[in-house]
Amino acid sequence: MELQLRSARVYAASFKCPVRIYYAADETHFALPSKPTAELAPAHHLDVQAVAVDGGHNSALASEIEQAIEFFRQTSN
Repeated sequence: MELQLRSARVYAASFKCPVRIYYAADETHFALPSKPTAELAPAHHLDVQAVAVDGGHNSALASEIEQAIEFFRQTSN
């Protein structure tokens, strides 16, 4: 039950704004929940994408942050 409550996939049809799910490409275990979540959302006319960022848990972080900032800038205009 705890895992289900924390899973974005369970709520893939409930996002209220555009979403980008950034995850480190070297950590495939994060792709497992992220990709299906992004694949379910368009059926509900939602803008949700899973984005693999080169690197691992720590090495991808700077790029994930930069991409998130740019995404927020684009969606706020």
